[in-house]
Amino acid sequence: MSLSTEYAAVAAPPASPRAYALLFAAPDAREALTALYAVDAEIAQATARHVEHSVAHTKLTWWRGEVDRLQAARPEHPITRALRECAPRAADYGLLHERLAAADLRLAGFAPGTPAELDALLYRSHGALQQLAAQLQGGAETPALMGFGAHLGRGLGLVDAIADLRQDAVDGVPRVPLDALSAVGIEPEALARVPLPAALAPVLGTLAARARQSLDDALAALPATARRAQTHGRILAALHRALLDELARAHFDVTTRRTVHPLRQLWRAWRTATRA
Repeated sequence: MSLSTEYAAVAAPPASPRAYALLFAAPDAREALTALYAVDAEIAQATARHVEHSVAHTKLTWWRGEVDRLQAARPEHPITRALRECAPRAADYGLLHERLAAADLRLAGFAPGTPAELDALLYRSHGALQQLAAQLQGGAETPALMGFGAHLGRGLGLVDAIADLRQDAVDGVPRVPLDALSAVGIEPEALARVPLPAALAPVLGTLAARARQSLDDALAALPATARRAQTHGRILAALHRALLDELARAHFDVTTRRTVHPLRQLWRAWRTATRA
């Protein structure tokens, strides 16, 4: 069963890191990865700002049941049916419950108070998803894939926390640790205003350093024999590092959306894929 064009477009929008990573992903895993990201998009849309609270809870409850059905090999949704049918190898779909837990926290307006709380949140929102993606691609024993996915997800999530800072603040769910903001005298509400507080740049610089370390740790956790199979994840790491470089050059001024030019992303993705 193939995923519809509509779902595929939402899973990996054009010129996004996911789109380029999927372009060079292992052919046997590409459809399954696209379906996985379509599930992620559905969960994200369930907690979008315009969705009424009770409706969001109902949708998340349904998806929890669907993840259980997927794990039991009897999914109902077109996306999860496609994921199950085109997956090239066995994977622990129960990891999607972590993604749903992250959605619950966002719906509750949770904001991490400490770096440890942020790490726990990013594991749920990004790490478990990348662990599942790594399993779908294979190339190494499960413990190595789980380590790679966890580190990769944390790195990707930290970059997203920086790049999406203002929108997160507007939505009332900042992902910058509250104790780091308090230490430099910044109230969370100030993150939604322009200009951003001057004291914010060093805080984001610290998050950026942690992101780079996590991306380095991901690659270090990946056995050399699995590098080609895990091209998709390596490209995500490379493109998020490129975005991080753009943000750093702008002194972490995220009042406007910072992006990497599509041609630069395509070139970097190609270079990463050919250097496995």
